[in-house]
Amino acid sequence: SDTNQTILFYGIPEVLAIEPASVPRQGNLTITVLGRGFRALQNAACAFNCSSNTFSPRQIWPDVASAQNLRCVLQSPATVLSDGQLTCLTPSVELLNSEMDLVHWVSVTLEGTQFSVVNAPLFYFDIVSLSPPSAPNVGGTMLDIVSLNSLNISSTMSCLFMIPTLNFSVTVNGTGKQSTLQPWWKSDSQNLHHFDIIQCTTPAIPSNLTSLGATEYLPGILRASLDANNAAEYQSMIQLNVQFYQPSVVHGIVPSIASAAGGSHLIVKGLNFKSTPLLRCSLHPNMAPTVASFINSTAIQCPAPKVCFNGTRMLGCESNTILANTSLQLSVSMNAQQFTTASVPFLSFAVLDVLPSGGIFSGSTVVTISGPQLHSMGQVANPQCRFKNIETTATVIGINQLRCSTPRRIDPEELVEVRITHDQIFTADRQRYFYHSEYPFFRLRPIGLPLSGGTVIVELDSSELYGPNEFVPYHPQGMLIRMSNFSGNFPVTALDRTRISFVAPSAVYPWQAQIFVSYNRYDYTASPVILNYQWTTLVEPSGGVYGQCDKFDFSSLHPGDGTDILVLGENFEFDSNQMVSGGSNVPRCKVGSMIVDGTWDSIRKGVRCRTPQVIADAAGQALNFDLFVEVSLNGADFTQSASAPNRGKFTMYKQPCVYDVFPKASPMGGGDWVTVVGKDFFQQAGLLPKCKFGQDSAAVDGEILSTTSMRCISPSRTSPGTVRLAVSLNGQQFDFSDGYSFDFHYFFIRSLEPALGNKRGGTIITVSGINLGTPGFPQIRLGPEIVGNCSTVTTAYPDGYLVCEVPPSQSIQEVSVAVRMGLTAKNSAFGNSFLFHGDFEFFDFTPKAGLREGGTVVTITGKDFPNRRELSCLFGAVQSSSVFINSGLILCNAPSRSNPQVQVQVTTTGQTVDSTTCTQCFFEGSRLDFFTYYGQAIMTQVAPRALSRAGGTILTVRGL
Repeated sequence: SDTNQTILFYGIPEVLAIEPASVPRQGNLTITVLGRGFRALQNAACAFNCSSNTFSPRQIWPDVASAQNLRCVLQSPATVLSDGQLTCLTPSVELLNSEMDLVHWVSVTLEGTQFSVVNAPLFYFDIVSLSPPSAPNVGGTMLDIVSLNSLNISSTMSCLFMIPTLNFSVTVNGTGKQSTLQPWWKSDSQNLHHFDIIQCTTPAIPSNLTSLGATEYLPGILRASLDANNAAEYQSMIQLNVQFYQPSVVHGIVPSIASAAGGSHLIVKGLNFKSTPLLRCSLHPNMAPTVASFINSTAIQCPAPKVCFNGTRMLGCESNTILANTSLQLSVSMNAQQFTTASVPFLSFAVLDVLPSGGIFSGSTVVTISGPQLHSMGQVANPQCRFKNIETTATVIGINQLRCSTPRRIDPEELVEVRITHDQIFTADRQRYFYHSEYPFFRLRPIGLPLSGGTVIVELDSSELYGPNEFVPYHPQGMLIRMSNFSGNFPVTALDRTRISFVAPSAVYPWQAQIFVSYNRYDYTASPVILNYQWTTLVEPSGGVYGQCDKFDFSSLHPGDGTDILVLGENFEFDSNQMVSGGSNVPRCKVGSMIVDGTWDSIRKGVRCRTPQVIADAAGQALNFDLFVEVSLNGADFTQSASAPNRGKFTMYKQPCVYDVFPKASPMGGGDWVTVVGKDFFQQAGLLPKCKFGQDSAAVDGEILSTTSMRCISPSRTSPGTVRLAVSLNGQQFDFSDGYSFDFHYFFIRSLEPALGNKRGGTIITVSGINLGTPGFPQIRLGPEIVGNCSTVTTAYPDGYLVCEVPPSQSIQEVSVAVRMGLTAKNSAFGNSFLFHGDFEFFDFTPKAGLREGGTVVTITGKDFPNRRELSCLFGAVQSSSVFINSGLILCNAPSRSNPQVQVQVTTTGQTVDSTTCTQCFFEGSRLDFFTYYGQAIMTQVAPRALSRAGGTILTVRGL
C-alpha cells in the first residue's frame, strides 16, 4: 500500500505484586499492580480470575506463570503510571461455594488480547462466623470473628455493632490473630485461602434504650472492616447476627458440697439463665469450665468438676493442682467468657492424708483421714469411709479431719484406697492404706541392761518393718516403743530395713520390762519381748555350762571347761601401783566362793576372767542355778556390799540337747534359717546363743525360740559335704558329740510351683533352686517311692530350674521332695513338700449375686478342699484368691466384672470344678448355679418420713 502504519513491538509484561493484597469483595476499590514492561497503550487493563490450559485456579502457580493461552474472566481499565506500576479498580465478587470465589490471579493486558506473565494473587476479604454468638448487654465480651483473607492483620481493624430497632450504632477497634482453621474446600496440601481471627469487644448497651426480660434477646448485627481509617470502604459485605441479653444472677447451689472426684449433679438456682451452646460452670480460674445443661430461666444443672487439690493422688491430677485451703466459688456463664459468681461458697471435700497409712490384717486400727472440708461431712447423716469396697462409719473429730476404724481384710491384697462419702458419692484420691500381717517376731540386743538404762537394738524377722518404700514407716513421725510400768512411748531410730534402736530409761531396782513395738503408732505387738533390768555389775556372757546333755545325775557330771567372762560395773578403774600390800597384783574375780585371777580390759573398762570348773550339787540345786560374781581391783577387796547391788549374776546351766534340725541341708551359699529342735534351751540377759556348722567353722548368731528350739542362719561353704551342727547358749561351749549331721549341697531345692496336685498324677511342677542347670538326667523323688522324670532348663550355667511331671500316688498324702542330678542323688531340704490331694467336690455357694464393682465375699461349701495357696476361685475367667477355713469351706472375693452372669469355679493346678456340678445350688426352690452381678442400688425416696414408735408402719422405698 501507499500508506505506512506504525506497529509497536513490546516485551510481554510481568506482574510481580499487588497492593493491597487483600480487599473487600464488594469491589470498586483501587489496587496498584507492581511489575515491569508496562506501556501506556489505549487498551491497557487489569484482568481478573485468570487460568490457562496448563494450570487452573485450584493450583499454586509457579513463581512465573506462562502468559500463553491465558484466559481471564473479568477486566477492569488500567491507568499506567510507569513501566513498573499501574492502577485499576477491583470487580465485585459473589460469595459462592467454590475454591476460587475469593482468590483471583491478576494479569495485565496492554492491548486487550494478550496477557502478561503473572505470579501474584489478589485476595478478597469477608467474614464467615463469630463466637460466641451472644453476649450480655453490659459489654466486655470478646468476640472471635472468623474472616477470609484478612492478610494484613493490624491494629487498624474495626467492628461495627448495630441494633436497628434502637437506632444504636457503635464502632470499636479490633485486633487480629492467625487462625488454625482450614477452609472447607482444602484439597491435599494446597490452600490459597487464608483464615484469620478478628477480635472485637462488645459495647455496653445503654440501659435507657431498652429493658430486657429474663428470657428476651435483643437482636443486633456486626460488620468488620480491614481499615478503621476507611471503615466504610474496607468493610465486609457479610453482616453477622449477634444477640444481647441480660446477665444471669446465681443465688445458690444444691448440694453445696460434693466430692473432689467430680461427677455429682449440681442444681444451680438463679435468674436470667439462657439456653445457649456455650452455657458453662466454673469453680476456679485454674480449672477448666464444665458444660452445663439448661433447665429453665431460674435453674441449670452442672456436673461437679474434678478438683485437684495439692497432695492428691487422683488420676488425671498430675498437674494444675490448687492449694487445699483454696476458696471455691461456683460461677455461671452463658458465653463461656463472662461468669457470674454465686453468693454462697461451694465446698469440695477430698482425702489428702491417711494416718497411719498401714495396719494389721485383723483391722480395728483407728485412722485419721485429713483433707479439705471433711468436717463439713458432719452436716449430713452417717459420713463413711470406704476401704476399697468395705464401708465403715466415720466420725468428725476436728477441722478437716475424720476418724474411722479399719475393717478386717480377708484377702492378702495390700494396696487399699481410702474414700470418703457424701450422698453415696466417694472421693477418688487414691490415697493408699497398706494391710500387713501380724507383727513379726522380734528380739532385743542386748536383752539386759544395768539399772542406769541404755540403748537397745530391736531386730525384726521381717522386712515388713516399713512400708513399700525403704525407711518410710506407716507414720511420718516414725515408730514407737512402749514399755510396761513406764508411762508414755519411746521414739525410735531406724538403723536399717529390719533394725531400729531406742534409749531405755533407768530403773530403780532389777525387774523384767515388757517391750511392745508399733510401726503405725496405733497397733502394738500382742506378745511382748522381755528386757531385763539388772544390778550395776554385769557379766558377759551371763552364764556357762556345768554338764553335758542328758546327764541327770549331778554327782556324775563332768566339769565344763570354764567360760571366759567380762565383768563390767560403774566407776571401775585399775591401777597396778595402788594394789593392797600382800594382795594379788592383778584384778581378781570371785565366782560363788571360788576366786580366780583376771586381766584388766582397758577398752571396755572391765575385768576378764575364766570361770572355774563347777560341779552341781546333786542334793538340792535345780537344773540351772545362779552364782554371784564379784571383782577386786586392788587385789584384796571385792565389790560385795550389804544391799548386793554390786554383785553380778552368773547362771550355770546344763548343755542343751539337740534332737533334730530343720531343714537338714542348705546350699553352699548358705543364708537359710535352720531350726534346731531339742530341750533345755533358755534365754536370759547377757547370753549370746550361737551355732557352729562344723568344728572348724566360725560361730554364727542364733536366737532362742522356746525352751525346745532355737535357730541360726546357715553360713557359706566353699565345697559340699556333711558337717556336725552344734549349739551354744553363750557362744563358747559347743558339744559336737551331741551335734546333728547337716549337709551342704552343690545344688539345692528352694521351691516347688505348684506344691500340690491330684493323686491321679500328671501335674507339671517347676523346681527352683541353686545349681539346677547342671546337664544330666534329672529325676524327682516324692516320698520314699514315687519317682518322676524331669527336664533341665538352664538360664545361666550352673543356674536353672527343672520341669517335672508328677507320677500318680496311691493315697492322699504330703511327701518330702528330693531330686537326682545325673548319677548323684541329693535330697532337698525338709520343708519342700508336695501334697497329693483327692477329687474335691463343689456343693453350693452363697450369696449368688453381688455388686459389679466387686468385693462381695462368697462362701463356697464342698468336700476335700486342700489347704494350699494354689486353691483359688474363678468368676468367669477372672481369678480370685481363696481363704481356707476347713476342708469343706472356703471364702472368695468376687472380682469386678461387666458380665451380668458368670459361672463360679474352684480350681487348683490339678483339678477344676464349677458351679454347674454343684449339688445344692438352689434359690427359692429353683436351681441357680451362676453368680449374678448387679449395679449399686441408689435410694431416692422413703415414704412416709415420720413413724410411730409402736412400729408396724409400712415404708415405701423408691430408687434405682
